[in-house]
Amino acid sequence: MNDVNIRSLADFKRFLARPGATIETLRNNVMTRNGRTPETRPQDFGAHQVKKLQTNAVQFTGDNWLWFGKAAEYRFAGDVVTIDASKDGSFKDVIEYKLSIQPADYGLL
Repeated sequence: MNDVNIRSLADFKRFLARPGATIETLRNNVMTRNGRTPETRPQDFGAHQVKKLQTNAVQFTGDNWLWFGKAAEYRFAGDVVTIDASKDGSFKDVIEYKLSIQPADYGLL
């Protein structure tokens, strides 16, 4: 497994372009507030690999999408990316992902 150290939105996008780029949802306040938990919706919280990368969004296996916002909406700490889902700079509602590189599962593409 490769060491992942993301420091900026540009680093994050470059990471997503790498073969085997994988994200795992650690926390999603918006989904949890709406009653979706890892127990009730494991497909939303499990590990996902990149299926399609665009300049403004990325599609993951399972047809989950992440639309890129402004750099100020992101915090980076090594292999963890935190996104401000409240979009007001407060980071009171966040989505937090753990990043890793896994062998690509070409059967899912």
